[in-house]
Amino acid sequence: MTKEEVNTPLPYHADIKILEKILTDLKTSGKDGIKLETLWANIGAMNNKHRSYTLNLGKFLGLVDGDSSKVWLTDFGIALRYMNQDEKNQKLARKLFGKYLTMFKWIYDNHEMRSNELKAEFIGTWGSTMSSSVLDRTITTFLNYCNWIGIISYQGRGNQAKAIITDFGKRMLDSNPEEMTPPTTDTPTSKGKPKKESPLSKDAIYPIIIQTNDRGDFEYDIQSESDWAVIDSVITAMKERWKKSMNSNQNYSNRIKEEDSRKPT
Repeated sequence: MTKEEVNTPLPYHADIKILEKILTDLKTSGKDGIKLETLWANIGAMNNKHRSYTLNLGKFLGLVDGDSSKVWLTDFGIALRYMNQDEKNQKLARKLFGKYLTMFKWIYDNHEMRSNELKAEFIGTWGSTMSSSVLDRTITTFLNYCNWIGIISYQGRGNQAKAIITDFGKRMLDSNPEEMTPPTTDTPTSKGKPKKESPLSKDAIYPIIIQTNDRGDFEYDIQSESDWAVIDSVITAMKERWKKSMNSNQNYSNRIKEEDSRKPT
């Protein structure tokens, strides 16, 4: 992942239904686009608090572009007009990049993940870069989008909402391993490699650091009681990885014992 992709702000507080309306309305606008006020009036979003957040999602995905007064479809957004729904989903799935691709890979590797587990993994990988409420909305926007294009099934609500990889999502990653597998980051944190700079400032309120060999260091500044839910999620995710590691080691040990028992004495 490039430094630009790491530092690109992720969309949050977006509404997929509004995104659909934006894309539908812009189909007939041409490359010159339309005025923002006209767009919001056309889709009935003049007073919708999610509209600007959703437009940011469209720009992040490379579907729309615009300036302070007008908005228009990108070449990629225009190309989707001529595809059926399955073709659109495939193109959009293959368009995942940066942190979105990395987060999708986490779900793929685990088969299913709860919202809190994704939040903990996000902080453990990229640090505490936003408030807890914004991170919640960032994760929710990501999950709603992936559910919209069919690569996951998103069930439940709140921190216990669950993302489950779909057969389509598996096929997309399995059939395009080079295209959809995120590259190694520029700031590795694994044992024996350069350690990334700590995101915790000297004036942190209640900093906490958890060190592991498999995922590097998890660093977080606890500023409110709700932040302890993040720590609980981190511990739960670590416990699950530990269980998988122990089961894998046990299976390996059992195979060795079985092979030794078959050797002639």
